[in-house]
Amino acid sequence: AQPKEPRGWLTRGALEVELRQARDAEQSLQNFLNLQGTSEAAADDDDEDSDANRSAQRTHALLLLSQAAQIRKDLPAANRWLDQIGPINGSLEVALRRALVWAADGKLRDARALIVSLPQSEEVSAKAKTLAESQVLREAKRWSEALVLLSTANARAPDDTDLLYER
Repeated sequence: AQPKEPRGWLTRGALEVELRQARDAEQSLQNFLNLQGTSEAAADDDDEDSDANRSAQRTHALLLLSQAAQIRKDLPAANRWLDQIGPINGSLEVALRRALVWAADGKLRDARALIVSLPQSEEVSAKAKTLAESQVLREAKRWSEALVLLSTANARAPDDTDLLYER
């Protein structure tokens, strides 16, 4: 069965990425972007699909397309999808995806620096940055560095269950 609405394609693409079916995911996500871009689809959207929501969905699709390209080991394509998002503007999700691509490309130092350099805000806490940096280290198979990072953070917040779980 083929989705009839753009959000159906986005959901399908997200599931295909999760299942590591990169080519299928890319096709589904491209269908989403194509449908979302048509004025007819935009006109049919209800109030919950405001411009901000459509923009967030587009960003999500581009992040998933980047991840699908990375699954295929096409790192230049993964970066091109991220470039379409535009500036990071403090978004941990976008920074993390870019850092993961950089780490996969052997640029671990740059990847970690990107996460660390994010300004702390209500949306990006020190804990969130630590968890993101540890994810980059784990993806790069730098287990001991990730453990040290998480242990240090856990020493500062010994009752933090998120940090305990990640360790």
